[in-house]
Formats: sequence, structure tokens, C-alpha cells
Amino acid sequence: MEDLQVPSEDLVYDTVVKWARKNYPLSEERRAVLGSCITRLVRFPCLSSGKLKDILARDDLDPDLANGVVKEALFFKVESSKEILDRRSIKRDYTSCIYYFDLSLDQCKKLKSWESLNSGRFYLGKQAFCLSVWHRSMESSFGLFLNIKDSLLKEITVKYAFSVMQKPEMDFKNKRTKEYKFTQSVGSGFANLCDMPWESFVAEDGPYFIDEMLHLRAEVTIVE
Repeated sequence: MEDLQVPSEDLVYDTVVKWARKNYPLSEERRAVLGSCITRLVRFPCLSSGKLKDILARDDLDPDLANGVVKEALFFKVESSKEILDRRSIKRDYTSCIYYFDLSLDQCKKLKSWESLNSGRFYLGKQAFCLSVWHRSMESSFGLFLNIKDSLLKEITVKYAFSVMQKPEMDFKNKRTKEYKFTQSVGSGFANLCDMPWESFVAEDGPYFIDEMLHLRAEVTIVE
């Protein structure tokens, strides 16, 4: 994949820390590993205020490092509140990307039949796309679709794969793939992504909501 797009920097931080906890269970060793790489992988000024507080409350990072990056991030937020630079917003002619879309259990439960929620936009070959989740009344199921955002610039064929983070492994599974040619601004996807009824999907003890959050991933590639 040539580009990685995520809905928030919090997810990047959580992924790095999760990897470190899994591979380096000893606190001292984990701190050393994270201290050597995390400032190159995570843009701390782009973390949410809640995540910055969480960093100070936990022991994953060396206290001096944690205090330093949090103070720097807070200073940046104050000084640059009107001119925040986000490198991910720069549009390039990428032909493939991975996009993450997170939803809360409450958001999903509030979806009425045939209502949808859209992700932010992402770009492939200058074309804007987004993901849409649906509560499909006919199938009584959870649907996920790839849509053209704004208007279709020209006909485009893509291959895409959808997956969902699943308990207990906490990995993205249940991959569904398809190739589709967009000739107009009509979406493509799966009306029953997880092959289960809506009531089972939104059950709190189900496999897909982790700390009441649903984590979706879309891998999209332009077919030349």
C-alpha cells in the first residue's frame, strides 16, 4: 500500500502501544523500545486531549519522555490552534490506500432503518471517496459501502477489501473483497458485512465492539 489514512492520530498511538505491550511485556524493555521509535511514528500534537491525559496516567512511556511530549503537544495546540498542519490532508495521486473508520456502539444503535453514517473523505487518483455504514431494514443487518464523494471525475475501477476488528484476537478479520467499476456516483459494498442479524451485531457481548467501539478497515486499490 502506498498511503495509510486513519481517522485520528489516537488510533496510531494505540496501535503502536498495543504492539509494544504484546511483544515486550516487561515494562522497562517496553519503555526502551517505545522511547526509541514512538516520536517518529506518532504526531503527538495531533492526539486528542483525552489521549494526552491517558499517556500521563499510564506507564507505557518513560515519565520524562511522556511529560516532554505531552507538554510540547499542548504548547503546539495553544500556539497553532488556527494553523494546524496535517500532512495527511495533502492530496497526492496515490493508487491505493488503507482507511480506518471507527464508530461507537451508541452511534450504531441510534441508526434507524435505512439511515447511514459517512466517514471522512479520502483520495485515490484525485477522486474523493468515503465509507458509509447502513442499517439495512430489508436484511436487518449492518452494511458497509464504498461511495464516491462529491462527484465522479471519470470512470474508475477499484478493488477493495473490508474487514472488522474482532475479539478476542483484537485483529482485523472477516475480510470481504470485491472489484467494482464506478460509472456513476453509486456506491458498492456489502449489505450484511458480518453475516449476522442487526440485533446480534449490536449486542454488547458480541465479537465486534471493543470497549464499545467498532473498528472498520478498508483497503482500496485502483485497477489500471
